[in-house]
Amino acid sequence: MEANFRLLWKALVNAYDAGWELVQINLLWFVLSIPIITLPVTTAGLAYYMHELAHGESMSWKDFFVGMRKYFWPSMRFLLLNLIIIFLLLFYHIYFGYLNNSFTPIIVGLIYGIGIIWLLLMPFVFPLMLEQKKPGLRNGLRNSLVMYLKWPGITLPVVILVYLLAYGSYLILVPWGIITASLCSFVMAYVAMVKAEESTQLQQTEKAKGTEVE
Repeated sequence: MEANFRLLWKALVNAYDAGWELVQINLLWFVLSIPIITLPVTTAGLAYYMHELAHGESMSWKDFFVGMRKYFWPSMRFLLLNLIIIFLLLFYHIYFGYLNNSFTPIIVGLIYGIGIIWLLLMPFVFPLMLEQKKPGLRNGLRNSLVMYLKWPGITLPVVILVYLLAYGSYLILVPWGIITASLCSFVMAYVAMVKAEESTQLQQTEKAKGTEVE
């Protein structure tokens, strides 16, 4: 638990150190996202920027647009998948609610359960995709699930923090234009980076042990 707290604290400290850069990119993201239709692509650009920043790369505002171009199609596939899931959950919620039989409460409960699980998985999908050599949505989803199974002590608090910041910013509105999106993206990128490195080191250690046994 202490190690998880230290990791989260380090992510927040690094975000503070890069504070002005986070504010600049957040403002750029906010302005370009105003048409709403551009939101998936601008968020991909933001995720790419924060991923590189978390890895210690020197970045400029132009890299934001590099990320938008580079991850245009992955962001579209990510959007499509979410739209499909939302449509199916709403459809079955309305459908079984209309039937109103003895099984309705159970089915509706399952629908809410699936919705909650989906909301928990989503925040880390794109950051984990960016940790892959060839970003893929399927692996991003799988790795997001693995994050919860292997490191629930850091994954769940980070996701809860992200949703609390998002909800608080929604009530006040102003933080969305200043810091919320970039801060959330940076913290998730940093945690995803650390855990991806830990996983790679563990695999290499296990492989080395297997070679020694042979």
